[in-house]
Formats: sequence, C-alpha cells, structure tokens
Amino acid sequence: MIAPEIREIQVFLALVNHGSFSAAAKHLGITQPAVSAQIAKLEQVIGFPLFYRGPEGTVITEQGKALIPLVQDIEKEHTALLRRAAYWKRAQTKQVKIAADGSMWAQKAQYDSSYLEHVALSESWKELSGEADWITALKNFEVDIVIAGSFLKAGEGLGIKTLPMERQRGMTLAWDSTYYNFLTAPFDFLQAVSTTVILPAPSMAMGFREFLVHWCETAYGFPLQEVIESKTELEAVDACKLGLGVLLLPGDAEKRLALQSQELSCIHVFEDVLPRAFTFGIRHRAEEQNPLVLATVGQLAKRLSTCL
Repeated sequence: MIAPEIREIQVFLALVNHGSFSAAAKHLGITQPAVSAQIAKLEQVIGFPLFYRGPEGTVITEQGKALIPLVQDIEKEHTALLRRAAYWKRAQTKQVKIAADGSMWAQKAQYDSSYLEHVALSESWKELSGEADWITALKNFEVDIVIAGSFLKAGEGLGIKTLPMERQRGMTLAWDSTYYNFLTAPFDFLQAVSTTVILPAPSMAMGFREFLVHWCETAYGFPLQEVIESKTELEAVDACKLGLGVLLLPGDAEKRLALQSQELSCIHVFEDVLPRAFTFGIRHRAEEQNPLVLATVGQLAKRLSTCL
C-alpha cells in the first residue's frame, strides 16, 4: 500500500481546521485547485472519501473524523523530526540559534555579538514575539539558547536550566506626572492600576501578567481594566512618556532603565512581599550535550555581566 505523503496530511489538517477549500488554500498559500488535488490524491491512497462536497459547503465524513487524531500524531512527529534534524545540522555546521526577549539587556546582547569570540561560526538570532512560549521552543529544539526574564517561578519548567544573571525584588510603576498625579507617600496601588496600564509582552516577563491579574482580582476584587502590551522595554517607556498609561515592569526598572532621568515618576513596590520576584537569565535545555551551545552560554554570561 502506498503511504500518504506529508504534504497531503498537512493539507487535510488545514481543511479540517479552516472548514473550506478556499480558506485552507489561503492559509497554506496555495491555490484552491491545489488543495482539491491533494485531498483527491489522499482519498485515492486511503481508499475512501474524506469530505462531502455540496452546495452547502464541505463536510467531513465519519471516516475522515476518525482519522483526525491519527493524522495529527503523524504531523506532530514529522515536525519533531524536522526540528531535531535542524538541531543536529546546527551542531555539525557550528551554528547556535539564540532567542532574545525585548528587555534592554537582551537587546544589547543581540545587536553586539562580537563578544562571542568566534565560539560558533555563526549565531542565528531571533526576537521573541509577544506571546512566544520560549520553554516550549527550547524543548522542541526550535532554539538552543534563550535570553529572557521571568517572574517568580515561571520559566523554571522541568528540563530547562537557568543561569541567573540578575535577580530583583518587587515591581516598578512609572508614570508621566503631566498626565497622572499620584502621591508616592502613601502610594495608592489600586488607583494606579485602575487606569490604563502598560505591560511587557508575556515573552519578556513570563508569569508577570498572570501574577498581576490574579493579584488585582484577589486583593482588590477587580480585573485590570485596559492593557497596552509592549514588545520591548524601550517601547514601553516611550508609551509611558506619551501619557498612554501607567507602566508596570517586574523588578527594579529604575535601576536598569534610569526612568527618573527620562522625566518619569516611579516607585518600587512589594519589595518585602516579593524578595526574588524577577529573574533575568540565560536559559538552555538541561540535558544539552552540544559543547558549542554550552560554550556560547559561557560567553553570553561574560558579556552580560559587564552591562548589568
């Protein structure tokens, strides 16, 4: 029996997920006839129809429904194989793939890679997107090293090793006094978070938003009203300076961003309640065996230690 090709499986899943041939074609970036041809080929290989085509649209058959979990497993294993193969290829060609969050420290490391002293022949850098789950990215071999921050126990998942570069207490609130008039003594945290708040993207401070949402709901009995998400710390500071909202960052943001010198009022809160709240560090797989990755971690640590 001829086995289905992986492309046919991917098209099948796209059609299941998007519900129509035209939507699946748009998602895959191919033509609708190409989708139809792949599905017809898959049906010919397995010997029975997977979809009913009619005036009312496309409906999956019962046999097609039964295949969905099996096909999903095949596609998942294929993706895992490609990721592992890419990892092995990087090891052979002396390449290291590094992901950096939007913090000032990580950005500085990303745009000044001369410090690596040619440990790797090339470093492939990528910026973590707003919702990026870098723990999964490491476990799936999509990246080899992550430079990022985390809040409380977030980011300390099983199989991930963290080299802490900086640990800071509590959190920082900052605002432009032209637009907001808060008293710093006594400071009213509830008043500050009752307005629009500017928060770092989840990938930049994993666990911070979840903590803040839970804190507001349990301590004050209300959800955050309006949130502006910033991909980088510098973008967050710019939004704050424009009066778009009150900036909340984990740890001592005044120390790392010099907020007061940028004419922003700020206050550091919950230092005693959250003594080791924010951790900025270098992350990699705990079972990592590639000496090039481990050597690159060491070089990254040397460079970052000079600018923290």
